[in-house]
Amino acid sequence: MPNKKAKLAKADLRKIILVFVIAVLYLVFVLALSNAIFVKPEYSDYCNDKAMMMFAAKAEQNCSIKIPNLQEKIDNCSSEGGNIRYIYDDSGCPKELKCDYCSKEFRIALESFRFKNFLVGSFLGLLAIISALFLPVAKNELHRWSSSGFILGGLLAIFTTTAQYYSFLHRTLRPVIIFFELALVLFVFYRQFSSESTKKRSQKPG
Repeated sequence: MPNKKAKLAKADLRKIILVFVIAVLYLVFVLALSNAIFVKPEYSDYCNDKAMMMFAAKAEQNCSIKIPNLQEKIDNCSSEGGNIRYIYDDSGCPKELKCDYCSKEFRIALESFRFKNFLVGSFLGLLAIISALFLPVAKNELHRWSSSGFILGGLLAIFTTTAQYYSFLHRTLRPVIIFFELALVLFVFYRQFSSESTKKRSQKPG
């Protein structure tokens, strides 16, 4: 009897490992495919850090800044999401002010990239879940546990891409997205447990 229990425990452990391996690999596949289709924007492509360092070094000099409407220009630039950049004279003192929108442009590009990742992750995640739940498969343990792996992988793909895009979501959309994902998890678990119960009842002797 102990040997039989040990064998069953070993078999269950293998099944659990199979589920997690399939789930992780499917998540990696979804992320890799999305990153292969869409190029992630880099901060260095939009902003020049060397210019910012130069500004910090020159700002330490004792200069008398004589730029008309300086504070108004600074406030307008900040309200529009820009960064203040100064143009210097030969002595190294600021003579003009420029509003640099590189950070804003980078954030817009990153938001677009995250949104596309979110769409790909949601689509492929739902595709894996629906296929595993509704497509007919052969009635054996390997197919059943493989389906569980794809369901878990689909959920992970949706959750991961949602987490990446979450900070860009409008505050009113955040609870809506989370609610639908919670409903999806409950639906998946209901389907899984109801099918397990049906299978056990059918195996009982009449």
